[in-house]
Amino acid sequence: MDRLRTLKLDVDVTEQADITAAFAAAHAKFGRVDVVTNNAGYSTVAPEVEALADDVARALFLRDEFLGRGKRRAQVTIVEPGVFATNAFTVIWAPSHPEYNNPVLPVTGLRTGWDSYVPTVLRDPRKAMETMYKLAALKQPPLHFPLGKDAVGITRTKTSAVLTDTDKHESWSEGLDKSA
Repeated sequence: MDRLRTLKLDVDVTEQADITAAFAAAHAKFGRVDVVTNNAGYSTVAPEVEALADDVARALFLRDEFLGRGKRRAQVTIVEPGVFATNAFTVIWAPSHPEYNNPVLPVTGLRTGWDSYVPTVLRDPRKAMETMYKLAALKQPPLHFPLGKDAVGITRTKTSAVLTDTDKHESWSEGLDKSA
């Protein structure tokens, strides 16, 4: 990756002045913004939205709003990464909402199993960024992009399940046209 064509900035996306300064710095150096990477390698996990404290929920919303500002006149790709060798496994869990403390719920298994999860393969985050840079250079980038073989596998499994459900219940969508 061409280091002259990259700019690493630390931005507090809850601070409008930081956001404005970041885009100004990018425009000053390059005249445009090609790629914005947000929250790389860090996770705040609240499997149930009700568990989020107001300040955490607000910060997550502002992060999403920041990305929205960065992509107004750009094509958007939702990158769905697999497991990379970052601090993403250093997870800060929001306290569990009392309604979700039932041990048979999937979210409980996620919470209890996370700390014991050891990935068998960690991917190189530098290579991931190089791939995202190539992705940003495409004239027509995909809307969704699974990044890493594990992400590709998860996407294939999920897509297959959606197609199976669609085929199973397709007939339910017939005859729904408004009668003349």
